[in-house]
Amino acid sequence: MNRVLYLLVALMLLSCFPSVQAQNPPGQVDLDCSPASITLDASPETENGSMEVMCTITNPHSEDEESHLSGSADSGLSLGFLEGTEFNVSAGESVIVNVTVGANEGIDNATHVVSIKAIVHTVNNVPSPTVIEDTNDILVHVSAYSSYTVGYDAPLTFTVFANDASQSVGDAVKMEHNGNAMEYFQLNLTALNDALAPHNLTTSAPVITVALGVNEIGPTLFEIFVGETSDGELNTSTWEALQNGSHRLTLSSTVAVESTADDQPCHACTSMIDVQVEIYAVESIVDAQVIGGEDPVPSVSMFATLAMISLAGIAVGRKHA
Repeated sequence: MNRVLYLLVALMLLSCFPSVQAQNPPGQVDLDCSPASITLDASPETENGSMEVMCTITNPHSEDEESHLSGSADSGLSLGFLEGTEFNVSAGESVIVNVTVGANEGIDNATHVVSIKAIVHTVNNVPSPTVIEDTNDILVHVSAYSSYTVGYDAPLTFTVFANDASQSVGDAVKMEHNGNAMEYFQLNLTALNDALAPHNLTTSAPVITVALGVNEIGPTLFEIFVGETSDGELNTSTWEALQNGSHRLTLSSTVAVESTADDQPCHACTSMIDVQVEIYAVESIVDAQVIGGEDPVPSVSMFATLAMISLAGIAVGRKHA
């Protein structure tokens, strides 16, 4: 009887004390990073390729905690924790930490995301029994920049046919695009047309405007052709006469390929180039081949091949007969 009485008293006394776990939850953490959105420059040799973000780790718990910081970022971005990643935060207190967000050179013009996470490691030096964490996302806008070069294989060489204005042989300028955003480029032949006008010549181009993205490989070619103007006839009286009866005009001018993105900063952009131009006036395609270093007369091997084909045809015909 006494044992039963003692047991009932003990149970009543225990029920009077609140649960220790209810008083002391396993831990709490709040993380807030500011600003929530930043802009970085990824152009070569920039001084604005990184920025510090201020993150506040708050411990709203009634016990001291040790919190650990970590982070993840989109490809091309980096995070730096210069003050470390482990912080002791007293109960009800906060700790301010500076985190560096950086953009790799040449990363695409886009809005990227970095995530910073705070995890409760210990509560009163005792490992947290559950995962307690808070995450803060930061938007990183990488601004656009232009970078391109224009070149050509000297000299620019054109051929016009004196007896057929509808035919011509052209050349091309080439452009390398190294910017981090899609851009539109336009071929500008104004200066070259001005230089050709006294000779009753003008230029034409199949493509004037092209759109180039960030993953374009190799140079882009802008083809150029030269022909007679609509209101004039070709006059080669002042041109250099060649031994094969053709004529050559040599002159200097400029050609430009210009970006239409006027609001983008430009890094190492070469849009206008000086060009040396040679224009040949010929009577026929044979003369054009001679100028181009080709053999206008079929070779002996070609005639031999044709002869063999003819003999084979005769043999097959006799067999069928």
